[in-house]
Amino acid sequence: MAGTGALRLGPVARRFVSPDRWTDGYPGPVAYSRELDVLLDWASKRNYLKRFVPNIEAKNTKRDEALNELRLLPASSCPCSQTLQGWRESHLYPAELGTF
Repeated sequence: MAGTGALRLGPVARRFVSPDRWTDGYPGPVAYSRELDVLLDWASKRNYLKRFVPNIEAKNTKRDEALNELRLLPASSCPCSQTLQGWRESHLYPAELGTF
């Protein structure tokens, strides 16, 4: 995308996001740039980009919130989440507590 900040991004992030509104130098270290690429690639393969890209391109706080949510999504789609789903639906998890 446009802007010189895009030079800090990896190849996947450059295709999907513009860092022009970020003011903190993110992604900084190469490890963060790689992580951003992995998260965006994962979201792209599951058609989540439309939901996350606007917040990722927003100011730093919104970006960080969106990235934190993206970091958690792969864990919620792993086989262990099926165990959690079953536990939530069982009598061991009080319905009045809501979902997690």
